[in-house]
Amino acid sequence: MNSNRKIYIADDELNLRRGIRQFLEADGYFVRDFEDGESLLAAFREEEADIVILDIMMPGMDGFTICQEIRKISTVPVIITTAKDTEADYSQGLAAGTDDYITKPFSPKMLAMKIEMFIRRLDYEREYAERDLMTGLYNKVNGIKHVENKIRVMHDMNKSEKADRSSDTLEPVRGALFVMDIDNFKNVNDTLGHPVGDQVIIDVSQALLRLFRSTDILFRYGGDEFVAFAVDFVDNNFVSHKAEEICKAIRQSYSNSQHTCKISASIGIAYFPEHAHNYTQLLEAADKALYKAKENGKDGYFIYENI
Repeated sequence: MNSNRKIYIADDELNLRRGIRQFLEADGYFVRDFEDGESLLAAFREEEADIVILDIMMPGMDGFTICQEIRKISTVPVIITTAKDTEADYSQGLAAGTDDYITKPFSPKMLAMKIEMFIRRLDYEREYAERDLMTGLYNKVNGIKHVENKIRVMHDMNKSEKADRSSDTLEPVRGALFVMDIDNFKNVNDTLGHPVGDQVIIDVSQALLRLFRSTDILFRYGGDEFVAFAVDFVDNNFVSHKAEEICKAIRQSYSNSQHTCKISASIGIAYFPEHAHNYTQLLEAADKALYKAKENGKDGYFIYENI
């Protein structure tokens, strides 16, 4: 479905732009049409669209000028539609920053195919921007964002259910934040070299991907540290068992012709909502638990409530 995709169209031919709008709306897009470029530009400055379609010849500012104004504030794909098809027109369109050029008359189906191509490219770019380049996991910024959103939803669910049932004994929706460090990682880099250290990061990330579920949120926090937020579990035994699985999976040796380095995992765990009601406080509690796990000799886990 394309219901969350916004497309803005500016063309002074009423029947043409309305025909395009109806065709794209039937395909699931949210579409706004404008009779001139200035109106579209004003709307775009208030709320960006995913795709902009501009005719060249319109009252007031032409499509090339509108595209140049859009380029000052956004990289959104811009498609130019026009009856002019000279080489000079194409060159002017490229100079203005357009992404594609369709000569009138054209079929709405062809336009929809081009739009779909741009939407797929946008999806890929947005997904890629959210990922850690080495591991393919969420990066720190987006991982935190996803956890915060999940906690917000869970908090609202708990608040709503408690209000509906008026019960203090109602079991809340819960989550567990895992903060995981690779033990002896510096020794791997110093002794075996950074290429082996990079491989350790990749191997650990793959092991974590296998152990956590698609409903959980997993990301690389930075360096040799990973964070996961597990949800929808029945009891604390699930969390303890998961931590034991992680320790077992990461307990490995890496060697070259002269040296061998052993790695393991230290894990700190904190529960939502028992230990904290937001991500920052939850991370602080899990970090304290991680410190205890390292104090206890590493290669193990500690739960905040046991401190």
